[in-house]
Amino acid sequence: MTTDLRSGDPLSAPARSLAFALAAACALAPQPALAHGPEGHKNLKVLSAEDHQALEKGMKAMAKGLGVKCTACHVKGKFDRDDVPEKEAARRFLASGFGEHDAEKRKAALRALLLALERDEARDEAKVWSAVAGWKKQPAHDHGPGRSPPAPH
Repeated sequence: MTTDLRSGDPLSAPARSLAFALAAACALAPQPALAHGPEGHKNLKVLSAEDHQALEKGMKAMAKGLGVKCTACHVKGKFDRDDVPEKEAARRFLASGFGEHDAEKRKAALRALLLALERDEARDEAKVWSAVAGWKKQPAHDHGPGRSPPAPH
């Protein structure tokens, strides 16, 4: 490699131009938009938010599988809010569906969610279960959903 004696720069002018163009392209490349903003997901009580993109992709797949829009469980633009009662039904569904291999129990959990969503059936049940299988459950906490914090000593 030759060095430009005037500047001490080891790159030639064409190589510098190429490096600059690549750096600019990377910096200006569109980043995947998350519906939940740059901070990611908030107010998760069942699901883990380790991979925000996977979580969002799964949410969209689940909504399609159920045959509903995101607003069936979420306040548009305020996804962390708990103002839609069906969101709690979805949490119960997810909590009971994780790791469940008994087909009857899985069907009962899905039926309860569909009842809360006022739907007779899922549009694509396989897509719903595929979304659930792709998520990770939040680690158990001493005072997680449905449990009271420990009593003070």
